[in-house]
Amino acid sequence: MIKYIRFHFKEPFHIGSEVPGGDPFAGLVIHSDTLMGGILFNWIKLFGDTSGLEGFLNGNPPFFVSSVFPVLGDNFFLPKPKIISDKEKEPESEKEMQMRKKYKRVKLVPVDILKLYLEAQKVDKEVIIEQWEKLSASIENYTEPRVRLGPQMESSQIFYITRARTSEELDYYFFVNIKDASLTDKLLASLKLLAENGLGGFRSKGNGRFELKTEKILEDVPETVKQLSSIETNGTFMLISLLSPSTDSFQKEKSCFELIIRGGGWALNAKTGSQGLKKRVKMLIEGTILAEKDPGKNPDVTPSEWKEKIFQYGMGFYVPLI
Repeated sequence: MIKYIRFHFKEPFHIGSEVPGGDPFAGLVIHSDTLMGGILFNWIKLFGDTSGLEGFLNGNPPFFVSSVFPVLGDNFFLPKPKIISDKEKEPESEKEMQMRKKYKRVKLVPVDILKLYLEAQKVDKEVIIEQWEKLSASIENYTEPRVRLGPQMESSQIFYITRARTSEELDYYFFVNIKDASLTDKLLASLKLLAENGLGGFRSKGNGRFELKTEKILEDVPETVKQLSSIETNGTFMLISLLSPSTDSFQKEKSCFELIIRGGGWALNAKTGSQGLKKRVKMLIEGTILAEKDPGKNPDVTPSEWKEKIFQYGMGFYVPLI
């Protein structure tokens, strides 16, 4: 049962990379591990235990989530797929050169254009760039200085955080695939609390709070997006979540992937309030094309000083939506 949830950020949000190399989707996409971490943290805060969630440990979760993507009006954006294209000829003019540079900067495309990509049809690069620039104009990333103080530091240190604020017209959405319908009410309650507490970093400053826009919170996939259930992709699958690979499908012919390093940030124990530094793991990024569906796994990223285990969500969510 695949549903979708749409919401609007009421406050600026901080979604960034904790590791060198950065995040190509920073400020645009909220990764599936961040979303699932927020849901489960608030789940435990609400209900005090992990009853019903045991499937996350054995590779059979009761529900899956995609990453979170922007939607502007009726344009639902998803990643531009990682497709190996034929070598392009040299640009014949300065205008063509500038258009090529702009096209390479495009990270997200509307669903109808994604369908053309995945069905190996011709796409209009000017339209793609135009839609991307409209989306980019709806998100403002800005940097603020902060001062770090600590008892073991000889002097204070200045550091900077990047936050994003969105226009009134820009919302965000994600998909959820519920396998165990008996947990639906708990999932909805956890989402409501997540909306109040915020998604992403620096939540104690009010960052990341949002307002749910779908009337029933969980709604059927909108007509605009349903076309992703029946597209012909020549036997391949595109990730719309992060994936911690459990097979070698990403190394097979027809696959085209990009890796990102996740983890490495501070984890907060919902029961005890203690903090610890998570281990780092490599994951396949959204837009990756795989020759076979890999269900994924949830790698152990437990801080070295913790007794209780902590796992990074790494299960796959794919297009076609089936």
